[in-house]
Amino acid sequence: MDVLRLSRSTYALGVRGLHSEYADRTLLLIDGRSANSPSFGGIQFNRLPLILDDIERIEVVRGPGGAAWGANAFNGVINVITKDPAKTRGLMVGSQVTWHGDTYNQLRYGFGDDVLSMRLSLGYNQHTKTTDALGDNRSAHNDFARQRLMDLQGSYTISDQARLRFGIGYDNLTFGSEEFLDAVPDQNNNFYTIRPYLKFEHDIDADSSWYVRWFTNVDREDRPGRWNTETVENDLEAQ
Repeated sequence: MDVLRLSRSTYALGVRGLHSEYADRTLLLIDGRSANSPSFGGIQFNRLPLILDDIERIEVVRGPGGAAWGANAFNGVINVITKDPAKTRGLMVGSQVTWHGDTYNQLRYGFGDDVLSMRLSLGYNQHTKTTDALGDNRSAHNDFARQRLMDLQGSYTISDQARLRFGIGYDNLTFGSEEFLDAVPDQNNNFYTIRPYLKFEHDIDADSSWYVRWFTNVDREDRPGRWNTETVENDLEAQ
């Protein structure tokens, strides 16, 4: 698997070289829920409402998985598993500044007991444009980026066998204008993503269980000079 940095704030990930900004043949899941863009099917890591400290582990299937996960899993599957809200109680504050002037700021607060646990995570990330980061005055790219994100997750224990999990994530990304067909619009690009979900789990015995889950991906892209799209994806599943 390869990760390619396309610009100051844009990445592409793929398997065996099949990756680009709009590649749609690798499936990204967050806690088993699809996180690919509903607009074009690809992965946009800079738009995920997720901070690094909330990640427990990452599972990777490096190979065709379309039979089990659908067409977007043609090259492989990446499943990001987040921490249980019951394991992230208390206050966490973090900030990082890179050599090039990029900043990554995050705040998390978790609270609850054995019945109800909740976690609120906030983040603000900023990438400076190439001319400021590298001191390259020959570059005309205005490729700065500002990301604001919020993620709320909760878990409610109904009984020894039943649990209710819920949450909502929000991400807003603003980045500089891009050259297209020898023209550079004056307006910045603006994206936003909303990801609510609700999951009911029930254990039958020590070796079997079932669940019902609903989640939504709301995606809007405003790229002056290119396109303006808004998509809503709903998923209801039982297993």
